[in-house]
This record gives sequence, structure tokens and C-alpha cells, in this order.
Amino acid sequence: MIEESLGGIELSIARWSAWAPGLSTPAAWEKWAADTLDPSLHAEKPDVSFVPAMLRRRLSSLSRMVFHVAATCLDGEALPDAYVYCSRYGEYERGFEILAGLARQESVSPAAFSHSVHNTSASLFSIDRGDSAPYTALAAGAATLESAFLEAWTLLKSGEAGRVLLIYHDEPLPPLYKGQETNVTQNCALALLLQPSKTSLETDQLELSWQGSPADSPLPLEADDPALQVVRLLINGGEPFTNDTGRLIWQWTKHARAA
Repeated sequence: MIEESLGGIELSIARWSAWAPGLSTPAAWEKWAADTLDPSLHAEKPDVSFVPAMLRRRLSSLSRMVFHVAATCLDGEALPDAYVYCSRYGEYERGFEILAGLARQESVSPAAFSHSVHNTSASLFSIDRGDSAPYTALAAGAATLESAFLEAWTLLKSGEAGRVLLIYHDEPLPPLYKGQETNVTQNCALALLLQPSKTSLETDQLELSWQGSPADSPLPLEADDPALQVVRLLINGGEPFTNDTGRLIWQWTKHARAA
């Protein structure tokens, strides 16, 4: 736990799934976590062959990542009671295409606009599954993943849900924005099937705690992607890692299941 922490929460990880270019299987993630595989050398796309062709054609690269990790995480599982989707930048590619079209004096189609909003992936996945469970789609800057974990904890702690599927999904901004502070370093999606923490430690527990960040603490232009660090923590365990967002320092810790 961080010294003089302002707070801390813990949830049980029933199951998880992740995807990045070149990292589509548990074995590949194990190699990556052991620093024996460089995902930047791959241009692989997520497998969404299970999606009907008519819908698949409407999926952006971001939505494809969401469908892949969510479906993999829920394979053989009962549907969760609620979903929390989080993305710092969301469908920026489609948004930029619309803005470029407006600059060329082109009109915007309703379909293009409807697929450029922040909850695009959430709505398409719920439609595909015929799932009417409530979902939240949020963005919180450098603390996007942490805010989503807090949202999931709130749903579980309040009793509004017994299990929550958290889905992180993001892509780096284009070169036009190079030089801006960011912790989104590559295409990545992560799904965590969360449930209330169990004192018996029947499953791995993920703890998130936080404290105020020093006012004079400079932020790096390229910080570690928290989602990738959470994956590394889930695989390797070991020392906690921190994400300093300038206002708060967040710390992630894994408590392994009982032997």
C-alpha cells in the first residue's frame, strides 16, 4: 500500500483477456511479460470472425479489439450484470475523418457520426450479444483505466452488480499530436471480469490505491501504458507499479490466490 494513501480498493479477477498486435494468445503474452517478444514487430489484427459479416464491416480497428477481448473473456461465462468501457481517446480516427471531410466542405453522414462517439464499441457489442445489461463508457485522461476500476468497484460495492466486465481499449494519437503527454503507447485492449474481493483469496485479487502527487513532479511525455502494466502484473506478480497522472499517484498491486 502507498504510504499516506488517500484510499484503496480491491477486487477479485474472475478472468481476464488482452490483445495487442502480435499478442493474441496467452502464450504470446507470457513471452512478452518475460521480455522475450517484441509486439511492435507485428501488424496482426484481432480475430473477430465470430461476428456476423454485416456487423463486422461496421467495426473500426478499436471496436475489433473490444469484441475480441470481451468475447474471449466471456467465453463459457454467464453474462455480467454490468459493463464498464473505458478509452482515453476513443474513436479518434473516425472523428478526424469527419473533421477532414468538413474541411473539404463535405457533409457528414448520420452513420459516420454515430460510429464516431465514445460509446460506439459498447453499443455495438451489446447489440451483437442482445445484451440489455447497463454499461458505462468513460474517459478520464491519464487515469482512464483507474477511473474505470473505481466505477466497477462502485457497482459491485453498492450491490448493483454481482460481476462487472471492465473493457479498456485505446490507440495512440497520430503524429500530428506528437509531443503531447500521453500514456497510450500502442494499440491495446484489456478485459477484466471483476467480482467483489474474497477474503479467502480463491482468485487473484487486484488492489488499487492512490495518494496526492507532489506539485513539482514532472510528467514524462511517454509514460508506461497502465493497461499493459496491469497485464504484466497479472502474469508476473511481483512488485506493485505506479501511474503518476500529475494530480494523483495510483498504485496497482496483485495478491495471488491461495495455494
